[in-house]
Amino acid sequence: MKKLSFLIFIFFSVNIISITLSVQNATGTCGQQNVPVYINIDDATGLAAFQFDIYFENTKIQFVSADKTSLTSNFLVEYNNLGSYAKIAAATGSPLSSGSGAICVLYFNVISESDGSSYLDLQNSLVNDVPPQEIDGTFTISNCCQVPSGMPNNTAEDLNPCNVSGIQISWQDPSNWGDRGNGTRYFQVLRDGVNISGNLSSSTHSYVDSTTSSGINYY
Repeated sequence: MKKLSFLIFIFFSVNIISITLSVQNATGTCGQQNVPVYINIDDATGLAAFQFDIYFENTKIQFVSADKTSLTSNFLVEYNNLGSYAKIAAATGSPLSSGSGAICVLYFNVISESDGSSYLDLQNSLVNDVPPQEIDGTFTISNCCQVPSGMPNNTAEDLNPCNVSGIQISWQDPSNWGDRGNGTRYFQVLRDGVNISGNLSSSTHSYVDSTTSSGINYY
């Protein structure tokens, strides 16, 4: 008698939902405060808690605070500023039934003095208890003042070679003030690196140094 063996294969499918957490790109100007940076989620169904670390260049931007959004209005948000990054955590007793978009808004001050950008990198993220896919962002800094450039025809003239009458320093306006039309413009005359004139009006284009001596450099 032959013995028959049967192998029974059971097939089933599992739906794996991949959640994406992303940083929305932001733009700020030099000196601007409380620039919002939004953290977005592509599917907030069942969302009851989330956490993440956000890394940035703290020589260019400075973390201020974090807050909830209209989507997460019933969440409690906590944050900890650690200098070059911040830790954010939020939770609610009433999970969201649906939705997508911004779940958290971060605020930054721009401390850079020149145009550029800072990375906005997500790390150690959790949505409920599941690590999401992370998409980083960029914080762009613009409209910063630059060092004035292009000052032609600067001269230093001895007013009387036979007597110590002083040296007259003359100059013209820079071709580029670098201030984008903002702030107060003025000139300074430096003798061997020391300001001897104070702040001169931008309409002033000459200065007489009556206390000079030989071997002096002017800037």
